Amino acid sequence: MKKILAILSNFGYWGVELTGPMVKLDQAGYELVFATPKGARPIALPPSYEEKYWDPPLGTCVNSRFDIEQVKSIKDSPKLDHPINISEWIPERPYFSSQNFIREWEKYFKIVGERHKELEQYAGLLRTVLMAVEAALGLRPSRDRFRLIVWGACTRSSTI
Repeated sequence: MKKILAILSNFGYWGVELTGPMVKLDQAGYELVFATPKGARPIALPPSYEEKYWDPPLGTCVNSRFDIEQVKSIKDSPKLDHPINISEWIPERPYFSSQNFIREWEKYFKIVGERHKELEQYAGLLRTVLMAVEAALGLRPSRDRFRLIVWGACTRSSTI
């Protein structure tokens, strides 16, 4: 089975930004592997599954009953229980002012290169809002082998 690495925030995600692509990818035979910056279980933001949530910038209710049911069915799912801890997987970039900057920089890019190779097991990367992870891994979706799947609740579309 092909795997997709799904990157979510520790501080909450908008429900349909996960469930929308998750349902489609499950139907297409993909397995989602979850990751968060600190390895904490991702949580759906409560407004993303409230039936009468009114989005002030859009001036409308943004949650359909169908979306709410999907989010509620997945938000407490054991699938989200043990995400990969990205902070253990990818080190922090060294500071330019550190005493051994050059050696730390070399070590950092060696580790990032190893992690980049580990990503070859995934057919794609699903992200809702986190672009920093792509930058930390040095990924350029237009150049790299695997696909970046971007899903927006407003557009209800993706690149897959």
